Amino acid sequence: MKFDPITVSRDIVMNCITAFQYLLLFLLPFSELIRRMRAQGIENFKLAARLESFERNVTALLSNRINNNSQDKNGANNTKTDPSTSDTNTDISNASIDNSNARTSVITCNSNIPSTSSKAIPPQPSSVSTAPKDGTSSIKQLFSDSLTDYVKRLHMQLNETALDLSDTIGDLQEVNQTMKAEIAALKSQLEEQRSKTNKTHNLMASRLEILERYIQSGAKLEDQRKQESQQVRVLSQRNTDLINQRIDTVEEQLIISFKEFEERRNRELQSFIGNSKSLNKLCDDFKMRLNEQAQVVADHDREIAMNTETIRNTFSSKALANLGKGVRDALDMCESKLFKVEEDQKTLQAMLEETSDKFKVANDTVTSMKTKFHALNKDIRAEMADVNERLGRLSQNIFNNATQLGFEFDFQNPPRQSNQ
Repeated sequence: MKFDPITVSRDIVMNCITAFQYLLLFLLPFSELIRRMRAQGIENFKLAARLESFERNVTALLSNRINNNSQDKNGANNTKTDPSTSDTNTDISNASIDNSNARTSVITCNSNIPSTSSKAIPPQPSSVSTAPKDGTSSIKQLFSDSLTDYVKRLHMQLNETALDLSDTIGDLQEVNQTMKAEIAALKSQLEEQRSKTNKTHNLMASRLEILERYIQSGAKLEDQRKQESQQVRVLSQRNTDLINQRIDTVEEQLIISFKEFEERRNRELQSFIGNSKSLNKLCDDFKMRLNEQAQVVADHDREIAMNTETIRNTFSSKALANLGKGVRDALDMCESKLFKVEEDQKTLQAMLEETSDKFKVANDTVTSMKTKFHALNKDIRAEMADVNERLGRLSQNIFNNATQLGFEFDFQNPPRQSNQ
């Protein structure tokens, strides 16, 4: 396994992308605040437009009302005739004074309304002509009556106009009060918005400072990361070289160890093959010995048969003694051969144990050889038991024949010869 620097660079790029995402999440509150300020500015602009349209409507209404009143008064003044007495002069002067007072009251009332155009009503022309002193009294009386009627009508119109103007002024004052209250509320809202804007501005300034510091620190961190990435690349290259060198050395050591293990395994297999051959040879020897032993037993059987015939022929005690001696010799020989076979078995067991300690691979073969040896041992023991049984039957027949012939011979305690 080799060290891959591409994986390290990919991890560094992913970390940079994650930092940029966190930066965007930090800048989201600023965009939301800017959006809210823009929406509040749009609402303030709409409210100012509504106020301006309301002021224009009020101004147009007042100007239309004043123009209508002035036109009515001008029409009434045009219907007047030239008076000839001083009384008419005084009445007209009083009417003009009342009209001027009404105009001044309207102007003063209209001056309280913001952004309204206060147009002064043009003065009513007093077309009073000096009548000759030598006019007739009838004409003077007629003129004075008509002038009195006109003045009365003019007073009535002026009173109606004054009432209308007073109602309009009351309505406008109420509207003015409501507008002042709305303006005060708007001023308070503007103050609140200004304070919020100032707070937001301060907050944004502080955040911008923090962001600038963060950007500066990010630039420093980026430089440090570049240096660290360069160092990591150098170290990764060194580690890669070291790892490759160690891998090469380990591969060489493994190849050498595998070769040694293969050679040792071949030697062990050759030794195992030799041991198996020797064991097979020993088994063959055992088989040959067993065959020889069987041949010897068969020879002994033939000898026993011959001895039986001899006993039957001779019927002498000496012949019986020689026969017992031969039987005992045969038994001793069988026991000695069995003892030798057991010693060979122990030797073979020791050899097999040594071989199994050294070569664990030959366990199955040794087990099969053990089973074969046990089978051979069982066969030998069975043959020995058969021989003993035959010898017992032969001795019993001899004893029966001897008793029939009248000889006395103790088969329970026969005389033993020394092994020497």
